[in-house]
Amino acid sequence: MKIVVYGSWRRVGALVGDQVIDLNRPFARYLHERRDATDPAAQADERTPYDFEGFISRGTAALDDAREALAHVQRNGATTQESRRANRSSSARQQCIHRQSRAPEPIT
Repeated sequence: MKIVVYGSWRRVGALVGDQVIDLNRPFARYLHERRDATDPAAQADERTPYDFEGFISRGTAALDDAREALAHVQRNGATTQESRRANRSSSARQQCIHRQSRAPEPIT
């Protein structure tokens, strides 16, 4: 899984093919549809934070939850808010972090 930071809000997503899948929103949908969570958005904010620093601070637990979100997207499709086409030629910086790679460099 390649983790990316995208958009003006610098949200955390996963690069899947030529799509960037937001991780927070589909995890909230997963919690609502599969786990009957009473406040899925708040739980997703805690477990798969939309900001890079918060996501990294959760460590492997955030990666595990991100995998659940991606699996849910693969089974059910992504909404327009959850997915966007990756524009590799844009000037926006996307930092990819591979799970087996060395520690990520700070995003400035």
